[in-house]
Amino acid sequence: MRYSKNENSILVGNFSTGTEVTIRVLSLDTNEELILDTNKCIEHDDQQGLYMWSTKNINYSNKIDHYANLVYIMSNGVDNDTMGKFTYSGYLDDNNDLINTKLDMLISFKEQYDRLESKIDTLVESIEKIDILNNKTDQILEFETRFKNVQEQLSIEYQDIMTTLSNIDAKLT
Repeated sequence: MRYSKNENSILVGNFSTGTEVTIRVLSLDTNEELILDTNKCIEHDDQQGLYMWSTKNINYSNKIDHYANLVYIMSNGVDNDTMGKFTYSGYLDDNNDLINTKLDMLISFKEQYDRLESKIDTLVESIEKIDILNNKTDQILEFETRFKNVQEQLSIEYQDIMTTLSNIDAKLT
C-alpha cells in the first residue's frame, strides 16, 4: 500500500502474547534506517498476539518528500520477525513545504526579474535619449557646417562688394 504522510496507517505483526515487540523501518531506496518517534509496538486488546504500530510515528526529520519504498521489520527477539513493505509519501499534500519553498523561489525570481526589467527599461530610455542627443548633435554639426559655408559666401561677397566700392571710389577721385 501507499500512504500519505498525513495518514496514520497501522502496520501489524503476529507474535507471542505479552512480549515486547519493536519495529525498525528502513528505506529501500537509500538503505537507511528511519528515525522513529517510538519503535514500541502495541498488542491489540482483543486479538492476543497481534501487535500494531502506526506510521504517524515516523519522525518528520527524515524529510521524506518523494515517493519512498520502505520496509518494516517487527521483532521480539523470540519469535520469527514479521516483515512487510509499504510505500510512503510522494503525494502533493506531502510536499507542501517543498512546493511552498519552490513557489517562494519563483516569486523571488519574478521580483528580481521585474526589478531587472525596470532597470533595462531605464537603460533603454537612456540609450534612446543618447541617440536623440547624438542625432541633435549631428544636426547641430550639419547646421554649423552650413552656417560656415554661408559665412564664407558672405565673406567672399563682402570682399567683392568692397573691391567694387574701392574701384568706384578710385574712379571718382
